[in-house]
Amino acid sequence: MRTTFLLSLFVLLFASCDKDDDSSPAGTPTPTDPVSISLNTIILEEFTNVSSNGSFWDSATNNPDPFIKVYKEGVLVFESVPISNAAPGPAYPLNTPSTGSMPVTINAGQSLRFELYDNDSETSYQYMTSINLTDAVSFIDNLDGAESFTDLIIYGPNDIALAISGDINY
Repeated sequence: MRTTFLLSLFVLLFASCDKDDDSSPAGTPTPTDPVSISLNTIILEEFTNVSSNGSFWDSATNNPDPFIKVYKEGVLVFESVPISNAAPGPAYPLNTPSTGSMPVTINAGQSLRFELYDNDSETSYQYMTSINLTDAVSFIDNLDGAESFTDLIIYGPNDIALAISGDINY
């Protein structure tokens, strides 16, 4: 009798157990590798009035006129209009296009290069710095499943920093 009771109890317990459902709830995204990023904004966060050799970009009394060029896989895809007489300290958006437009879409595995210049005239400008991201999507993917990035600071030589914002596309 005791064996029958234990056997019945075992069958009852086993039969009432359901298999766990491995699927995620409806509407819950599962993390995957991003396929691209969309670069929406570029802000010049930090810069100095002098180059790495100590000379002024323009002069001791005239501040530089910075603008940015953005290259994807070595091809110019965006250039901003210069910011006239920019003083170190405040942040300056570099999003108004002279060439190209925002957002700039970068696919996984593609390189992205930012080059900052001081505009001296229509035909003359000085190189200030460049920042290279060999695989821009992988660099930004370190945000672990985020759907966007806001004011991500990237640093270049000559004490220059850019804040970039955009979307991560899965």
